[in-house]
Amino acid sequence: GYTTDAITVSDMINTAELAEGSKLHVPNATGGYDIWQLDLNKKWQPMNTNVAIDNAGANESEGAAANAVQTDRGGAFWLEPPSGSSGDGTFYLLGKPAADKGTSTAVGGKWNLVGNTSDKPVNLSGLTGANFDQIAVQVGGVLRYYTYKVGKGWRYQAADDGSWTTGDVTIQLGQGLWYKPASDTTIDWSNGMVKTAAE
Repeated sequence: GYTTDAITVSDMINTAELAEGSKLHVPNATGGYDIWQLDLNKKWQPMNTNVAIDNAGANESEGAAANAVQTDRGGAFWLEPPSGSSGDGTFYLLGKPAADKGTSTAVGGKWNLVGNTSDKPVNLSGLTGANFDQIAVQVGGVLRYYTYKVGKGWRYQAADDGSWTTGDVTIQLGQGLWYKPASDTTIDWSNGMVKTAAE
């Protein structure tokens, strides 16, 4: 059965605004991703092919239907628009916000995909870090990489001349970003994205 902390993949996103051919990547328990593609009728169709090898040989089966797979509430996923699609990239998550605005745990020394689980935009200024902690967030359709410098805050390098610019970045509700802290970190989204020690 399903729990209150899980949601089926088919119920995660309002597909009305998405283009046919959009892909949804959801992490699974094996360390990989299950992938679905949006069809003409705005339904998610499985793309994975599962291969099992036993005494009878190799058997292929299609991936699970989107309404048969569940993921944790607030869990990460990738939504990939089709090549050449237009639009501003806005899409709508379905469901009721939790009373607890949530936390994200990031593993030190690795890139972690996290997202704003609160019900309001959160400014990065509250996220302090160690020297050379990094964040990558989408700005104008491309990833912008920020590096933390003690005493200077989050900065990025301009592509044209390499100069450093202090960034004032706001993460919209539901927006994701990549975060690479030096050590394990818990982000409390209800508290202005303040860095705390991981539990």
